[in-house]
Amino acid sequence: MKRKACRGRGGVVGELTFVRLIPLRDRRACRKLFDMAQISETLLIDQVVQRLTTRYADLPPEHVAGAVQSAHARFEQCPIREFVPLLVERRARAELSRNAGLLAVSS
Repeated sequence: MKRKACRGRGGVVGELTFVRLIPLRDRRACRKLFDMAQISETLLIDQVVQRLTTRYADLPPEHVAGAVQSAHARFEQCPIREFVPLLVERRARAELSRNAGLLAVSS
């Protein structure tokens, strides 16, 4: 990895990082990277379920898990996966907040 300072009119503005990309010609290597990304996303979604189950302890854990699964399904076709767990957590939290509010009103 190489670093290079960027100069603007007033001097050094920032730093660029150059990364050498390695071509993946081997199908097994590509598949392994894809599988690792899937595992990582699955672990992150599991952590979202744990966090929201703790936060919404008054709701049944199955309901929380269902809200997360429902939110995750909405992003199934997204080609860029990096922010999916964050977006899932936000959507599920919004749904659970509405449900917790309704539960508090009806009690």
